[in-house]
Amino acid sequence: EELAKQKNLLLNDIKYSQEKIDRYTTPILDNLNNYYKNYFSKKMMQDALKVLAETDKLDKGIPDIHRRTIEFLVSRGRCICGSPITLQSIEYKNLIDLLQYIPPKALGNMINDFVSSCKNRVQNSPDIFDLIKQNIKEKRNEENDLERYRKQLEAIENKISMLDDIGSVQQELLKCEEDLRKARFEVKELERKNTELDTEISRNTQARKELSLKNEANRKIELYKAYAERVYDVIKADYDKQENLIRNKLEENINQIFKEIYNGGLSLKIDHRYNVKTIVNDFKVYNEGVETSTAQSISIIFAFIAGVIKVARENDQTNEMLSTEAYPLVMDAPLSAFDKERIHTVCSTLPNIAEQVIIFIKDTDGEIAEKYLSNKIGKNYSFDKVNEFETQLMQR
Repeated sequence: EELAKQKNLLLNDIKYSQEKIDRYTTPILDNLNNYYKNYFSKKMMQDALKVLAETDKLDKGIPDIHRRTIEFLVSRGRCICGSPITLQSIEYKNLIDLLQYIPPKALGNMINDFVSSCKNRVQNSPDIFDLIKQNIKEKRNEENDLERYRKQLEAIENKISMLDDIGSVQQELLKCEEDLRKARFEVKELERKNTELDTEISRNTQARKELSLKNEANRKIELYKAYAERVYDVIKADYDKQENLIRNKLEENINQIFKEIYNGGLSLKIDHRYNVKTIVNDFKVYNEGVETSTAQSISIIFAFIAGVIKVARENDQTNEMLSTEAYPLVMDAPLSAFDKERIHTVCSTLPNIAEQVIIFIKDTDGEIAEKYLSNKIGKNYSFDKVNEFETQLMQR
Protein backbone atom coordinates (compact mmCIF):
# COMPACT_ATOMS: atom_id res chain seq x y z
CA GLU A 1 0.00 0.00 0.00
CA GLU A 2 2.85 2.38 0.83
CA LEU A 3 4.53 1.61 -2.49
CA ALA A 4 1.26 2.24 -4.29
CA LYS A 5 0.95 5.66 -2.61
CA GLN A 6 4.52 6.52 -3.63
CA LYS A 7 3.76 5.40 -7.17
CA ASN A 8 0.68 7.63 -7.39
CA LEU A 9 2.66 10.59 -6.08
CA LEU A 10 5.39 9.98 -8.67
CA LEU A 11 2.81 9.67 -11.44
CA ASN A 12 1.42 13.06 -10.44
CA ASP A 13 4.95 14.51 -10.33
CA ILE A 14 5.65 13.12 -13.81
CA LYS A 15 2.43 14.59 -15.17
CA TYR A 16 3.09 18.01 -13.63
CA SER A 17 6.73 17.95 -14.78
CA GLN A 18 5.72 17.16 -18.35
CA GLU A 19 3.23 20.04 -18.31
CA LYS A 20 5.99 22.42 -17.11
CA ILE A 21 8.32 21.21 -19.86
CA ASP A 22 5.60 21.95 -22.42
CA ARG A 23 5.13 25.44 -20.94
CA TYR A 24 8.88 26.15 -21.24
CA THR A 25 8.98 24.81 -24.80
CA THR A 26 6.27 27.15 -26.14
CA PRO A 27 8.14 30.48 -25.60
CA ILE A 28 11.35 28.94 -26.96
CA LEU A 29 9.62 28.05 -30.23
CA ASP A 30 7.77 31.39 -30.34
CA ASN A 31 11.01 33.38 -30.00
CA LEU A 32 12.72 31.27 -32.65
CA ASN A 33 9.78 31.76 -35.04
CA ASN A 34 9.67 35.53 -34.45
CA TYR A 35 13.36 36.46 -34.56
CA TYR A 36 15.33 33.71 -36.32
CA LYS A 37 15.49 35.54 -39.71
CA ASN A 38 16.97 38.74 -38.29
CA TYR A 39 19.27 36.88 -35.90
CA PHE A 40 20.86 34.55 -38.46
CA SER A 41 21.18 37.32 -41.09
CA LYS A 42 22.59 39.87 -38.61
CA LYS A 43 26.24 39.10 -39.40
CA MET A 44 25.63 39.42 -43.15
CA MET A 45 23.76 42.72 -42.70
CA GLN A 46 26.60 44.13 -40.59
CA ASP A 47 29.14 43.12 -43.24
CA ALA A 48 26.99 44.70 -45.96
CA LEU A 49 26.70 47.97 -44.04
CA LYS A 50 30.49 48.06 -43.61
CA VAL A 51 31.05 47.58 -47.34
CA LEU A 52 28.46 50.19 -48.35
CA ALA A 53 29.89 52.71 -45.87
CA GLU A 54 33.17 52.63 -47.81
CA THR A 55 31.53 53.48 -51.17
CA ASP A 56 30.43 56.82 -52.55
CA LYS A 57 27.07 55.62 -53.86
CA LEU A 58 24.87 56.36 -50.89
CA ASP A 59 24.37 60.09 -51.29
CA LYS A 60 23.76 60.29 -55.04
CA GLY A 61 20.07 59.41 -55.02
CA ILE A 62 17.71 62.40 -54.93
CA PRO A 63 14.21 61.73 -53.58
CA ASP A 64 11.33 62.35 -56.03
CA ILE A 65 13.67 63.13 -58.95
CA HIS A 66 13.01 61.01 -62.07
CA ARG A 67 15.06 60.37 -65.22
CA ARG A 68 12.51 62.36 -67.23
CA THR A 69 13.22 65.41 -65.03
CA ILE A 70 16.96 65.34 -65.89
CA GLU A 71 16.28 64.76 -69.58
CA PHE A 72 13.86 67.71 -69.63
CA LEU A 73 16.42 70.06 -68.01
CA VAL A 74 19.17 68.99 -70.43
CA SER A 75 16.85 69.41 -73.41
CA ARG A 76 15.74 72.85 -72.16
CA GLY A 77 19.39 73.89 -71.62
CA ARG A 78 18.71 75.59 -68.32
CA CYS A 79 18.65 74.26 -64.72
CA ILE A 80 15.86 74.82 -62.24
CA CYS A 81 18.08 77.46 -60.59
CA GLY A 82 18.44 79.23 -63.93
CA SER A 83 22.07 78.22 -64.69
CA PRO A 84 22.74 77.34 -68.36
CA ILE A 85 23.38 73.69 -69.24
CA THR A 86 25.70 73.05 -72.21
CA LEU A 87 27.47 69.95 -73.46
CA GLN A 88 30.78 71.23 -72.11
CA SER A 89 29.49 72.46 -68.72
CA ILE A 90 30.18 70.73 -65.38
CA GLU A 91 26.39 70.88 -64.70
CA TYR A 92 25.73 68.73 -67.77
CA LYS A 93 28.33 66.15 -66.70
CA ASN A 94 26.87 65.90 -63.14
CA LEU A 95 23.34 65.54 -64.46
CA ILE A 96 24.35 62.73 -66.82
CA ASP A 97 26.14 60.93 -63.96
CA LEU A 98 23.05 61.35 -61.81
CA LEU A 99 21.01 59.34 -64.32
CA GLN A 100 22.78 56.22 -63.03
CA TYR A 101 21.27 56.56 -59.55
CA ILE A 102 17.72 57.86 -59.93
CA PRO A 103 14.52 56.19 -61.21
CA PRO A 104 14.02 54.10 -63.18
CA LYS A 105 17.45 52.73 -62.14
CA ALA A 106 17.22 54.27 -58.66
CA LEU A 107 20.34 52.46 -57.45
CA GLY A 108 21.14 55.07 -54.84
CA ASN A 109 17.59 55.10 -53.49
CA MET A 110 17.52 51.33 -53.28
CA ILE A 111 20.83 51.32 -51.46
CA ASN A 112 19.55 53.93 -49.01
CA ASP A 113 16.41 51.90 -48.36
CA PHE A 114 18.51 48.77 -47.92
CA VAL A 115 20.87 50.50 -45.48
CA SER A 116 17.96 51.92 -43.48
CA SER A 117 16.26 48.50 -43.30
CA CYS A 118 19.48 46.75 -42.26
CA LYS A 119 20.23 49.29 -39.55
CA ASN A 120 16.72 48.96 -38.17
CA ARG A 121 16.92 45.17 -38.12
CA VAL A 122 20.40 45.08 -36.60
CA GLN A 123 19.48 47.55 -33.86
CA ASN A 124 16.07 46.08 -33.07
CA SER A 125 16.90 42.40 -33.42
CA PRO A 126 17.26 40.83 -29.96
CA ASP A 127 19.69 38.05 -29.22
CA ILE A 128 17.65 34.86 -29.48
CA PHE A 129 19.85 33.05 -27.01
CA ASP A 130 19.42 35.80 -24.44
CA LEU A 131 15.65 35.38 -24.83
CA ILE A 132 15.51 31.61 -24.62
CA LYS A 133 18.48 30.61 -22.46
CA GLN A 134 16.52 30.99 -19.19
CA ASN A 135 13.67 28.89 -20.59
CA ILE A 136 16.17 26.33 -21.85
CA LYS A 137 17.83 26.21 -18.45
CA GLU A 138 14.51 25.70 -16.65
CA LYS A 139 13.42 23.17 -19.27
CA ARG A 140 16.62 21.14 -18.83
CA ASN A 141 16.29 21.23 -15.05
CA GLU A 142 12.72 19.99 -15.37
CA GLU A 143 13.78 17.28 -17.81
CA ASN A 144 16.38 16.12 -15.27
CA ASP A 145 13.67 16.02 -12.60
CA LEU A 146 11.40 14.09 -14.97
CA GLU A 147 14.10 11.53 -15.65
CA ARG A 148 14.71 11.18 -11.90
CA TYR A 149 10.97 10.66 -11.27
CA ARG A 150 10.82 8.00 -13.98
CA LYS A 151 13.77 6.11 -12.52
CA GLN A 152 12.16 6.22 -9.07
CA LEU A 153 8.89 5.01 -10.57
CA GLU A 154 10.67 2.17 -12.33
CA ALA A 155 12.35 1.15 -9.05
CA ILE A 156 9.01 1.16 -7.19
CA GLU A 157 7.31 -0.84 -9.97
CA ASN A 158 10.13 -3.40 -9.78
CA LYS A 159 9.63 -3.67 -6.00
CA ILE A 160 5.89 -4.12 -6.43
CA SER A 161 6.42 -6.80 -9.07
CA MET A 162 8.53 -8.80 -6.57
CA LEU A 163 5.76 -8.95 -3.94
CA ASP A 164 3.96 -12.25 -3.62
CA ASP A 165 0.37 -10.99 -3.43
CA ILE A 166 0.36 -8.35 -6.14
CA GLY A 167 3.55 -9.07 -8.04
CA SER A 168 1.71 -10.82 -10.86
CA VAL A 169 -0.78 -7.95 -11.06
CA GLN A 170 2.04 -5.39 -11.29
CA GLN A 171 3.80 -7.45 -13.95
CA GLU A 172 0.56 -7.64 -15.91
CA LEU A 173 0.10 -3.88 -15.50
CA LEU A 174 3.61 -3.22 -16.84
CA LYS A 175 2.89 -5.49 -19.80
CA CYS A 176 -0.39 -3.70 -20.47
CA GLU A 177 1.32 -0.30 -20.30
CA GLU A 178 3.95 -1.48 -22.77
CA ASP A 179 1.23 -2.85 -25.06
CA LEU A 180 -0.57 0.49 -24.73
CA ARG A 181 2.53 2.41 -25.75
CA LYS A 182 3.02 0.14 -28.75
CA ALA A 183 -0.65 0.44 -29.68
CA ARG A 184 -0.52 4.24 -29.49
CA PHE A 185 2.55 4.26 -31.71
CA GLU A 186 0.80 1.97 -34.18
CA VAL A 187 -2.26 4.24 -34.12
CA LYS A 188 -0.10 7.26 -34.98
CA GLU A 189 1.57 5.34 -37.79
CA LEU A 190 -1.80 4.19 -39.16
CA GLU A 191 -3.17 7.72 -38.93
CA ARG A 192 -0.15 8.98 -40.84
CA LYS A 193 -0.55 6.29 -43.51
CA ASN A 194 -4.28 7.01 -43.65
CA THR A 195 -3.57 10.69 -44.30
CA GLU A 196 -1.10 9.77 -47.04
CA LEU A 197 -3.62 7.40 -48.64
CA ASP A 198 -6.38 10.03 -48.47
CA THR A 199 -4.06 12.47 -50.22
CA GLU A 200 -3.16 9.87 -52.85
CA ILE A 201 -6.84 9.01 -53.39
CA SER A 202 -7.69 12.68 -53.81
CA ARG A 203 -4.81 13.18 -56.23
CA ASN A 204 -5.71 10.10 -58.29
CA THR A 205 -9.39 11.05 -58.32
CA GLN A 206 -8.53 14.49 -59.66
CA ALA A 207 -6.18 12.97 -62.25
CA ARG A 208 -8.84 10.50 -63.37
CA LYS A 209 -11.35 13.33 -63.66
CA GLU A 210 -8.96 15.38 -65.79
CA LEU A 211 -8.23 12.40 -68.05
CA SER A 212 -11.94 11.60 -68.41
CA LEU A 213 -12.67 15.12 -69.64
CA LYS A 214 -10.37 14.63 -72.64
CA ASN A 215 -12.83 12.21 -74.25
CA GLU A 216 -16.35 13.17 -75.40
CA ALA A 217 -17.96 9.95 -74.17
CA ASN A 218 -16.21 10.23 -70.81
CA ARG A 219 -17.27 13.87 -70.50
CA LYS A 220 -20.89 12.76 -70.81
CA ILE A 221 -20.34 10.09 -68.17
CA GLU A 222 -18.79 12.68 -65.83
CA LEU A 223 -21.77 14.97 -66.43
CA TYR A 224 -24.26 12.17 -65.70
CA LYS A 225 -22.24 11.22 -62.63
CA ALA A 226 -22.32 14.81 -61.39
CA TYR A 227 -26.10 14.89 -61.81
CA ALA A 228 -26.45 11.57 -59.99
CA GLU A 229 -24.22 12.75 -57.12
CA ARG A 230 -26.24 15.94 -56.80
CA VAL A 231 -29.51 14.00 -56.71
CA TYR A 232 -28.02 11.65 -54.13
CA ASP A 233 -26.86 14.56 -51.95
CA VAL A 234 -30.31 16.15 -52.01
CA ILE A 235 -32.05 12.87 -51.19
CA LYS A 236 -29.48 11.99 -48.53
CA ALA A 237 -29.88 15.39 -46.85
CA ASP A 238 -33.67 15.01 -46.80
CA TYR A 239 -33.35 11.40 -45.60
CA ASP A 240 -31.05 12.40 -42.73
CA LYS A 241 -33.42 15.21 -41.77
CA GLN A 242 -36.42 12.89 -41.76
CA GLU A 243 -34.47 10.21 -39.90
CA ASN A 244 -33.56 12.67 -37.15
CA LEU A 245 -37.21 13.65 -36.84
CA ILE A 246 -38.29 9.99 -36.67
CA ARG A 247 -35.52 9.14 -34.18
CA ASN A 248 -36.52 12.01 -31.91
CA LYS A 249 -40.15 11.00 -32.24
CA LEU A 250 -39.26 7.38 -31.46
CA GLU A 251 -37.27 8.45 -28.38
CA GLU A 252 -40.20 10.55 -27.18
CA ASN A 253 -42.67 7.66 -27.65
CA ILE A 254 -40.35 5.15 -26.03
CA ASN A 255 -39.92 7.33 -22.96
CA GLN A 256 -43.66 7.92 -22.77
CA ILE A 257 -44.40 4.16 -22.88
CA PHE A 258 -41.51 3.37 -20.53
CA LYS A 259 -42.81 5.81 -17.91
CA GLU A 260 -46.26 4.21 -18.12
CA ILE A 261 -44.73 0.79 -17.45
CA TYR A 262 -41.93 1.74 -15.07
CA ASN A 263 -42.48 4.65 -12.71
CA GLY A 264 -38.87 4.90 -11.44
CA GLY A 265 -36.42 7.75 -12.01
CA LEU A 266 -35.09 6.41 -15.31
CA SER A 267 -35.36 7.67 -18.87
CA LEU A 268 -34.03 6.40 -22.20
CA LYS A 269 -31.75 7.96 -24.80
CA ILE A 270 -31.33 6.71 -28.40
CA ASP A 271 -28.06 7.35 -30.27
CA HIS A 272 -27.60 7.61 -34.05
CA ARG A 273 -27.22 3.82 -34.31
CA TYR A 274 -30.43 3.28 -32.32
CA ASN A 275 -28.65 1.92 -29.29
CA VAL A 276 -30.68 2.57 -26.13
CA LYS A 277 -28.91 4.17 -23.18
CA THR A 278 -30.42 4.28 -19.69
CA ILE A 279 -30.32 7.66 -17.95
CA VAL A 280 -30.79 8.20 -14.19
CA ASN A 281 -32.75 11.46 -14.14
CA ASP A 282 -31.55 12.76 -10.76
CA PHE A 283 -27.90 11.71 -11.25
CA LYS A 284 -27.07 12.60 -14.85
CA VAL A 285 -23.37 12.97 -13.99
CA TYR A 286 -23.16 9.25 -13.19
CA ASN A 287 -24.77 7.71 -16.26
CA GLU A 288 -21.90 5.64 -17.64
CA GLY A 289 -22.61 1.91 -17.62
CA VAL A 290 -25.89 2.06 -15.69
CA GLU A 291 -26.94 -1.50 -14.86
CA THR A 292 -30.61 -2.46 -14.94
CA SER A 293 -32.55 -5.25 -13.28
CA THR A 294 -34.31 -7.96 -15.28
CA ALA A 295 -37.66 -6.19 -14.95
CA GLN A 296 -36.14 -2.87 -15.99
CA SER A 297 -34.40 -4.46 -18.98
CA ILE A 298 -37.62 -6.12 -20.14
CA SER A 299 -39.47 -2.82 -19.66
CA ILE A 300 -36.89 -1.10 -21.87
CA ILE A 301 -37.18 -3.77 -24.57
CA PHE A 302 -40.97 -3.66 -24.39
CA ALA A 303 -40.98 0.15 -24.60
CA PHE A 304 -38.63 0.11 -27.62
CA ILE A 305 -40.70 -2.42 -29.57
CA ALA A 306 -43.96 -0.71 -28.65
CA GLY A 307 -42.47 2.67 -29.57
CA VAL A 308 -41.46 1.41 -33.02
CA ILE A 309 -44.99 0.10 -33.64
CA LYS A 310 -46.55 3.35 -32.43
CA VAL A 311 -44.36 5.45 -34.73
CA ALA A 312 -45.21 3.12 -37.64
CA ARG A 313 -48.95 3.51 -36.95
CA GLU A 314 -48.63 7.29 -36.78
CA ASN A 315 -46.78 7.30 -40.11
CA ASP A 316 -49.61 5.24 -41.63
CA GLN A 317 -52.01 8.02 -40.73
CA THR A 318 -49.85 10.94 -41.91
CA ASN A 319 -47.91 9.58 -44.91
CA GLU A 320 -49.61 7.58 -47.66
CA MET A 321 -46.23 6.45 -49.04
CA LEU A 322 -45.53 4.70 -45.73
CA SER A 323 -49.01 3.22 -45.41
CA THR A 324 -49.13 -0.54 -44.97
CA GLU A 325 -51.07 -3.27 -43.19
CA ALA A 326 -51.43 -3.19 -39.42
CA TYR A 327 -48.36 -4.27 -37.50
CA PRO A 328 -49.09 -7.18 -35.12
CA LEU A 329 -47.11 -7.38 -31.90
CA VAL A 330 -46.05 -10.95 -31.00
CA MET A 331 -44.59 -11.46 -27.53
CA ASP A 332 -43.33 -14.52 -25.66
CA ALA A 333 -43.91 -14.42 -21.88
CA PRO A 334 -43.47 -10.64 -21.60
CA LEU A 335 -45.00 -10.43 -18.12
CA SER A 336 -43.09 -13.13 -16.26
CA ALA A 337 -40.58 -10.70 -14.73
CA PHE A 338 -43.21 -8.16 -13.57
CA ASP A 339 -45.18 -7.84 -10.40
CA LYS A 340 -49.01 -7.54 -10.41
CA GLU A 341 -49.00 -3.75 -10.55
CA ARG A 342 -46.59 -3.71 -13.50
CA ILE A 343 -48.61 -6.40 -15.31
CA HIS A 344 -51.67 -4.19 -14.93
CA THR A 345 -49.78 -1.25 -16.42
CA VAL A 346 -48.52 -3.28 -19.39
CA CYS A 347 -51.99 -4.68 -20.09
CA SER A 348 -53.41 -1.17 -20.06
CA THR A 349 -50.74 0.07 -22.47
CA LEU A 350 -50.77 -2.78 -25.02
CA PRO A 351 -54.20 -2.14 -26.63
CA ASN A 352 -53.29 1.49 -27.28
CA ILE A 353 -50.16 0.62 -29.22
CA ALA A 354 -50.88 -2.23 -31.63
CA GLU A 355 -54.05 -3.19 -33.45
CA GLN A 356 -53.28 -6.85 -32.85
CA VAL A 357 -51.28 -8.40 -30.01
CA ILE A 358 -50.41 -12.11 -29.80
CA ILE A 359 -49.09 -13.17 -26.40
CA PHE A 360 -47.63 -16.53 -25.43
CA ILE A 361 -47.95 -16.70 -21.67
CA LYS A 362 -47.90 -19.21 -18.80
CA ASP A 363 -50.80 -19.88 -16.47
CA THR A 364 -49.76 -17.74 -13.51
CA ASP A 365 -49.20 -14.59 -15.52
CA GLY A 366 -51.95 -15.50 -17.98
CA GLU A 367 -54.71 -15.47 -15.36
CA ILE A 368 -53.72 -11.96 -14.25
CA ALA A 369 -53.36 -10.72 -17.85
CA GLU A 370 -56.69 -12.26 -18.82
CA LYS A 371 -58.34 -10.42 -15.95
CA TYR A 372 -56.98 -7.03 -17.03
CA LEU A 373 -57.53 -7.66 -20.77
CA SER A 374 -60.90 -9.37 -20.56
CA ASN A 375 -62.72 -6.81 -22.71
CA LYS A 376 -59.88 -6.72 -25.28
CA ILE A 377 -59.31 -10.44 -25.94
CA GLY A 378 -60.46 -11.60 -29.37
CA LYS A 379 -59.28 -15.22 -29.30
CA ASN A 380 -57.96 -17.36 -26.48
CA TYR A 381 -56.10 -20.61 -27.11
CA SER A 382 -54.30 -23.08 -24.90
CA PHE A 383 -51.56 -25.62 -25.62
CA ASP A 384 -52.51 -29.07 -24.32
CA LYS A 385 -49.62 -31.49 -24.17
CA VAL A 386 -50.46 -35.00 -25.37
CA ASN A 387 -46.95 -36.45 -25.11
CA GLU A 388 -43.35 -35.47 -25.69
CA PHE A 389 -43.93 -35.29 -29.45
CA GLU A 390 -47.47 -33.93 -29.73
CA THR A 391 -49.26 -30.82 -28.48
CA GLN A 392 -52.79 -29.76 -29.34
CA LEU A 393 -53.93 -26.15 -29.78
CA MET A 394 -57.37 -25.80 -28.19
CA GLN A 395 -59.63 -22.74 -28.36
CA ARG A 396 -60.99 -21.71 -24.97
